[in-house]
Amino acid sequence: MSGFRVESGEQGRLHAFALDPDAFGEEPTEQDVAMTFNGAVDEKYVFVADMAALKGIGLTGFMTEGLHARASDLAQHKDRLDNLSGHVAIILSEAFHGAGYSIPAPAALHFEGSFGEHRIATTADAPRSEAATGVVAAAPHGRVQAPRRSLMLVAVLLVTLGIIALMLLLFRATS
Repeated sequence: MSGFRVESGEQGRLHAFALDPDAFGEEPTEQDVAMTFNGAVDEKYVFVADMAALKGIGLTGFMTEGLHARASDLAQHKDRLDNLSGHVAIILSEAFHGAGYSIPAPAALHFEGSFGEHRIATTADAPRSEAATGVVAAAPHGRVQAPRRSLMLVAVLLVTLGIIALMLLLFRATS
């Protein structure tokens, strides 16, 4: 528990916890972990994993490959983190919505460490046209006119149906 703190405005950190099996059921959920923080944590930024399911890649593999943790931050803790048992929770700093957290972690969670997240730089430019900014004009009031092509298609279909009906009537009259 000691050492766990989330600074106000913190972003890009992952906080790892081992879950106390007596405090949670057999299959703890992200919501269960979030509830231990009494509303201070948004569950959509919480990830719960069973260490048995991570056997092939370990917790450090899950954190680097799945959650983009910096491998260099995890290197000196790899053996300890990969040898945890039971369930673990990873809480991203975004779960605190910039508010920070400075009271001790809940007793049901055993703090294992905080690690940096590898942020991926984007090369996307901001929208440059008025259409890309999302400005939408209100729909015009009054009668909406169908496109000329649609009206033409309806007219052709009606004429075709009329011809077919006329041919059926003539066929019945001659038989």
